[in-house]
Amino acid sequence: MPKLPVFEAEGSVTQLGGTTTNVQVPLNQNLASALKPVTDFVVKQKVQEKNFENKTEALKLENNFITDMAKVYDEVNVLENKDQAQLILKEKSDALIASYGDKATNINVKTLFNNAALSEVQKGIFRVNTQISKNILTSLQNEVNKKEERLLANAFLAEGDFDYSVLATDLEKLYKDNYDGRIPNANLKALVDNIPSTIQIFEATKGISDKPRITLIDLKNPEKFKDISLEKRLDLIDDAKKTLTPVIQEEFTNYIAAANRGKKIEFDIGFAKEVLPEKQYNNYLKKYNIATETVADAAVLNSIPLKDLSTTLEAIINTKYEKYGEVDAQALENNLKTIVSTRLEEMKTDPVNFLIGTNDDIKNALEEINLISDNDELRQKKKLEFTNLVYETQIEMGVPNYEIQVTSVSEAQSFVEQYMNADEGQRLALLQNAENEFGEFFSKAMNEYSAQGLPITAELSAFFVNPNLTKKFLSFDSKDEQEKLKQLLIDEGTSFSKVRRDVFDGLEEFSEVVMFANKFDTSTAADKLDRIVEVLTYYAANEIRMGNRVTTAINNATALFGKQNFRLEDSFFIPKIYDGSRLSERQVDFVVEKSKKTLEYLDIWGVVSFGSKDDTIGQLELDTDMKDQMITNGRWVNNTDGTGIIFGIVMNDGSFAPIFNKDNQTLEIMFDDDSYTLPNTNFEMDFTKTRKIEDYN
Repeated sequence: MPKLPVFEAEGSVTQLGGTTTNVQVPLNQNLASALKPVTDFVVKQKVQEKNFENKTEALKLENNFITDMAKVYDEVNVLENKDQAQLILKEKSDALIASYGDKATNINVKTLFNNAALSEVQKGIFRVNTQISKNILTSLQNEVNKKEERLLANAFLAEGDFDYSVLATDLEKLYKDNYDGRIPNANLKALVDNIPSTIQIFEATKGISDKPRITLIDLKNPEKFKDISLEKRLDLIDDAKKTLTPVIQEEFTNYIAAANRGKKIEFDIGFAKEVLPEKQYNNYLKKYNIATETVADAAVLNSIPLKDLSTTLEAIINTKYEKYGEVDAQALENNLKTIVSTRLEEMKTDPVNFLIGTNDDIKNALEEINLISDNDELRQKKKLEFTNLVYETQIEMGVPNYEIQVTSVSEAQSFVEQYMNADEGQRLALLQNAENEFGEFFSKAMNEYSAQGLPITAELSAFFVNPNLTKKFLSFDSKDEQEKLKQLLIDEGTSFSKVRRDVFDGLEEFSEVVMFANKFDTSTAADKLDRIVEVLTYYAANEIRMGNRVTTAINNATALFGKQNFRLEDSFFIPKIYDGSRLSERQVDFVVEKSKKTLEYLDIWGVVSFGSKDDTIGQLELDTDMKDQMITNGRWVNNTDGTGIIFGIVMNDGSFAPIFNKDNQTLEIMFDDDSYTLPNTNFEMDFTKTRKIEDYN
């Protein structure tokens, strides 16, 4: 036998303490029997570890299975058929169990997973059945509710008298047919007993929608809707108030607006108290009383001549203080001042709209126009009448001619929008129709359209009244045409900006007169001139395209605003084309002559001297200074609507101040005026006698 290796320890026992063992083998035992307890412990531990591994693996499979099953439950929980749900649940759960079971590493894991999965499915089946029962009942309730609402609606919409007994019978049958055996008897009885209340709640709810005022009154009457509980009645009253509150608010806003314009419309302040919160109602009541008190005063303040406005306002306010005392009159005073300030503001920004809101004759005239649909001739006639009425009303109110407008801002905006969306042919028709509708006020209308964005090409077309020119001008609105003309200039060895500068230089004399004539509004004049230059540059480019040399093309463009079409004086110009027709040279000369002759009769015309902030300056001194100013700095300039010229004084700061007479009229001469009459008077001037402005007293 081979020898076993022998290891001999060196040193003492004490030195070898770390290598000794405590195992003591009795003499009557062998080594195997002595180590058996240790072996059993190790085996048991291994088994326990394996079981733990199996349970862990099985739990992981179970958790993943439950996650996937959640999707299955989501799918079937919305169904209303238990058999269908169970079939889907069985098929998909069996598939998932088999799938996850196959992933088990041993039979023990598979068994553990299968048992857990089956248990989960059983619990899931119970939950699904419960949910589907709820689904079925919910669906039933929905269908019952639909039919209930249909029965109620049909009953209330039926012609003739409402038959409560038939409706009650129908509802009772509906409930019993569908709920008997499906819900507790007590619940079913409660539904049947509540039928009168159900009918009345529906009636009230429908009434809140259709006729909230009457319904609110009825809900507050204990003799109405007797079967509705107090709690539900209060809820319905609250619903009615919520529905009515914005209506009351709008009505009140309209009432105040109408009152401030001198118009009295209906507003039930008593009913407002029933609807609004106390604080809001008290605020409304205060404003209501003020507005009601000032309706008649507003009608006066919104219509009297401007020159009388201040004194009339003061007189009315004094009357209020005498009648009501300091405290109450203060609120009335504030309201009256607001009315006046609103008039002044709106008459500057949108006078036509203001007049429509304050003048019944103008409002009615506009409504007549709006009723006309298929008769263009009648519409044009009524529009002319309306425009004349608007114009004359502004004259009576003391509006200077140069501030008078003939279209509302919204009307002008609408026209411009329509024009911009139209093709070339439609644009021509729109311009022609506008000329027919406004007649002598067409120039004013065009100015107002321009202020809202009407292209300058439309103005030029309206001015020259030349079909060939109009076609050219309107073509320049096209971006494509503009780009073609710009490229043409580049191909000709020049540029749009270069030609534009030359066109501007060619209009120097014309532009100087225009800018002088618009000292009081230079920005507007400069903008219009700039747009004219732009159009004439395209015109010149088109002339080059037709074979003209560059210089010739520029001359042809600027000539449109030269002596052929305009008479240029020192401070104003006279268009030789006016209101669609060419003025005779005699008429042009006459306008110039009349402008000079008129100044000889300023004493008769009745100039009102400008006031002064210095109270120490007397009237005589003011009159003397006014006379000196007119001699030294008086000028005729073009009025704002292009219909004539207006006389005024060029102030030290370069601004222009028109003169006025005692009737707040400006001194103007229209281009088509061929009379010898002094403007705004019946006095005929003597054109054979020459007077000097210095001579007038």
